[in-house]
Amino acid sequence: LAYSLVSILITGTSIVMIVWKNQELYRRTEVSPLKRGTINMGKLLALALFTVMTWFILVVAYFFLSGKFAFDIQLVLYLANSFVFAFMALWLSFLIGTLLKSRNAISAASNVLSLGPSFISGVFVPQELLGQNVLSIAKFTPTYWYVTANNMIDAMKETSSETIMQIFSNTAVVFGFGVAFLIISFVLGRRRQFT
Repeated sequence: LAYSLVSILITGTSIVMIVWKNQELYRRTEVSPLKRGTINMGKLLALALFTVMTWFILVVAYFFLSGKFAFDIQLVLYLANSFVFAFMALWLSFLIGTLLKSRNAISAASNVLSLGPSFISGVFVPQELLGQNVLSIAKFTPTYWYVTANNMIDAMKETSSETIMQIFSNTAVVFGFGVAFLIISFVLGRRRQFT
């Protein structure tokens, strides 16, 4: 799910962001009676809807492929963790869309930012098999914290508040990465707008 979400959202969101950078489209929206804040809010809501739909389709695909339909606390924690990760991926892709200038770069950015962290964070290879140096580098990616939370959910034998708080602390780190990506994209977007 981590690889798929990041790859799909970077590709989809970046295309939308590049289209919005079209000078003719920008001029049309500037002369429209809509305020810039309303236009930006509509764009963000559309991207959020795209994110929720992508997350939902991937979750349904999981249920369909695995055949597991047991609804328990572990499933709820998995879904919550993946939902937060989906919005972190949206905000990362929003940042990438702010930085990219051409459609040709979208594929490269999508591959690097989805495959790279997936290899070093435990998505494709379990974290137990990765070296300590690799995991130290992986801690600088949100994918590491997402996978760590999933591993804790998987190893959870009993539901205790301490275990759930540890899981939520890892999910909070993922959310923090997302907020940082969003703030950086707004700052860079404003700076480019006034230059």
